[in-house]
Amino acid sequence: MATRSPAKKTSTRKAVRKPARKPTRKVVASKSAARKSATKSARKSAQPTKAKTQRPPRLASLNDKHFSARLHQHFIIRPESGEPLTAELIGVTKLGPRPLARKGAARPFGFSIVLRTPQSNTYLPQHIYSVEHARLGKHQIFLVPIGPDEHGMRYEAIFD
Repeated sequence: MATRSPAKKTSTRKAVRKPARKPTRKVVASKSAARKSATKSARKSAQPTKAKTQRPPRLASLNDKHFSARLHQHFIIRPESGEPLTAELIGVTKLGPRPLARKGAARPFGFSIVLRTPQSNTYLPQHIYSVEHARLGKHQIFLVPIGPDEHGMRYEAIFD
């Protein structure tokens, strides 16, 4: 009995030779572009630089560290009608991990802040108020009155 030798597989593709690349004007253009950018940067360095103003952080990016650094500082609560109230930040409490927070989220943990106004006999109802701070800026925050203490009325805001 004769044994068969395995057939060699041959490729049906033809070898196509690509033409060699020729240097184009792009090389020349990139050199001139480099010269132009160098002169632009020289002009920019000769001009006086503008002082960058730091923008306050957005409400969604605020975390407990922003407020902890401002403990016992004053905030201004602006009701829709009536006089603005000065409030002192008296407490910041970390609440724990947010179960639905994405990995790398700006606020992976919830937290609460407690503000105290000097009036203890009158209070603002729970509502969204404009709350201002010199460094943190102006934000719309939902405040809930949690009762008076010996120094005034306390309000809580929860960030989750």
